[in-house]
Amino acid sequence: MSTQTQKARENIEKARAHKHERWDKSQEISESNALERAKRSPSEQLKVLDRRLGKDVGALKERKKLKSLIGDKSDKLGNSRNSKLDAVTL
Repeated sequence: MSTQTQKARENIEKARAHKHERWDKSQEISESNALERAKRSPSEQLKVLDRRLGKDVGALKERKKLKSLIGDKSDKLGNSRNSKLDAVTL
């Protein structure tokens, strides 16, 4: 095998190794971001989106989902408060 061919193969192997390193690092960052996201409440995540992208800009499906979750929680809280008030007034 010629030295040029050998050098070319070495360069290809180095590039592949570097690609795998970048991919591994990307996976670590993704996992870290997912863990941080899981710690936030829907309203906190909505604030993060507003801070990153601007108020009501982008991530429309995610915003809709978060607002729905926030609404569901407030509905449940409202219903439980009303049922307690109803029990007291009876």
